[in-house]
Amino acid sequence: MHEWKKLVQLWFVLIEKDGQHPKFFFLDREWNKLPYTEERLLYPDLVIEKPKMIDQAFDLAEKLSKNFPFVRVDLYIIGEKIYFGELTFTPAAGIGF
Repeated sequence: MHEWKKLVQLWFVLIEKDGQHPKFFFLDREWNKLPYTEERLLYPDLVIEKPKMIDQAFDLAEKLSKNFPFVRVDLYIIGEKIYFGELTFTPAAGIGF
């Protein structure tokens, strides 16, 4: 999740990670695919199911990020559980800006 202005703005989704061709998507808070990856164009009709725990993940990310001007919060939703990955404080690995 990418957070600024204290609200989750983007959700990064990786599907088919264990397959030969993982697919990457960015979605907005309303779960609309955003045009930031090639997969968005290659798979326009692919439906990405919204996880049941997504609202709890948004709340958790906003709590974790509230004291920082910019932070990427890595959360993983697996089944009915949310797992914390890391907080990253620079976009694009710190080399893109």
